[in-house]
Amino acid sequence: MKRIILFTFISLFISGLATGQDEFVLTNCPEGYKPHPDKDVLTFADMMPSWKGCEKFDFPAKREECTAKEVEKYVKENLVYPDRADQMYLEGQVFIKFVVEENGCLSNIAISRTLGGHTGWEAQKLVRGMPYWNPGMDKGSIARVEMHIPLTFDRID
Repeated sequence: MKRIILFTFISLFISGLATGQDEFVLTNCPEGYKPHPDKDVLTFADMMPSWKGCEKFDFPAKREECTAKEVEKYVKENLVYPDRADQMYLEGQVFIKFVVEENGCLSNIAISRTLGGHTGWEAQKLVRGMPYWNPGMDKGSIARVEMHIPLTFDRID
């Protein structure tokens, strides 16, 4: 099959999100989960969220490097190049944003930029299927933190 995916995972990076949303577009949180009403979504925290297993690193740069590698591995193993994108010969980056909640579940999973051809939907589906993360910490408290992930779709014949 022509659909082979080569992923270039640039890095995790952070961006702003309007706070105060009551409904989640897409989530992997338990049914009925509601974030604490007084907790805003941060774009940066003293300790950023990390992939499970990466909390063993005390140095933030090492924890973030571990998280990036684990996310890249997960993406390579799970992202599907959509048939429609293949038919349209689409290549490039899709950006997905999400909030790592206080319990580590992922909410507000949304497409920031898509290529079309169902690439955004596939990327959303991928994030929705991710395991829970270690939540971020800010000023000694568990924090809700927004994350962005760029995913590169390359079509290889």
